Amino acid sequence: MTQPTLFDVEPRNVNQYGYQIEDSQSKPIARRNDPATSKRSAAAIESKLSDLEQAFMTALRSFSYPVTAQEVADGAFPITKDSDIRKGLSRRESIRKRAGELTKPKFDKQGGIIRPAQIRIVGERECRATGNVASVYEEIER
Repeated sequence: MTQPTLFDVEPRNVNQYGYQIEDSQSKPIARRNDPATSKRSAAAIESKLSDLEQAFMTALRSFSYPVTAQEVADGAFPITKDSDIRKGLSRRESIRKRAGELTKPKFDKQGGIIRPAQIRIVGERECRATGNVASVYEEIER
């Protein structure tokens, strides 16, 4: 018996969303050319994505008007004099990047919709946080 590696294909009957898959759809846990740090973080990122998306949505709902992704991120993680500035900026950047994901539906491997788009772009204006022209978003009411 040999020790499995990160590059071995895991035999799975379901994908990360719980849907039945064929063995041909199984993938290695990590790519061979990924650095070790990427391999470690890749294993944890899938569960964090939904947390980051939820943080984006919670912050977006705190505004009564359409806002830019940067304004949402700033609202989600305010930086105070006592906070770790680098960590706060990193969290803001992670939250800001979720806007693009939330404007599109999320699909499973068979093409079924896991969740519909959550937000939409309603225009552009100067961002109050950066001063640059940026898209503004609002939640899609259901």
